[in-house]
Amino acid sequence: MTLLLAFLFGVVSGFRSLAPAAILSWAVQGRADLQASPLAFMTGSIAAYVLTGLALVELVTDKLPFTPSRLMAVPLTARILLGGLCGATVAVAGGSTLFVGGIIGAIGGVAGAFLGYQVRRSLTSSNKVPDLAVALAEDVITIAGAFFLSRAL
Repeated sequence: MTLLLAFLFGVVSGFRSLAPAAILSWAVQGRADLQASPLAFMTGSIAAYVLTGLALVELVTDKLPFTPSRLMAVPLTARILLGGLCGATVAVAGGSTLFVGGIIGAIGGVAGAFLGYQVRRSLTSSNKVPDLAVALAEDVITIAGAFFLSRAL
């Protein structure tokens, strides 16, 4: 179950890279099982506030016309790294290993990035759904999904 959660956190990180990490950081505040790991910073309020601020910026910039595709090198790398961070955090909190959780979360980040791209492209080009509507729906799915997943920790 823990590794499935790690993968799914990676997937939602592929949709929006920072919101799942922010939500997860709030969910693990003060968790003793993370305190003795390299992920102890995720349990602190500073990480939660910084990640939340960055997530809000990402939610706005995603809607701007000059924002690059999530499949470009920098955005895809961010999704891989943050999917890995979420996966590792979930894994350690669930009693699994940091490395395995990180790899599974990173794989989920890649899967989510490609899935989100394909769905968004399909809806906006073939079905003529406005890009803003699809982007806002993706925001809701990401945030609700991360909240739902964090409840399972």
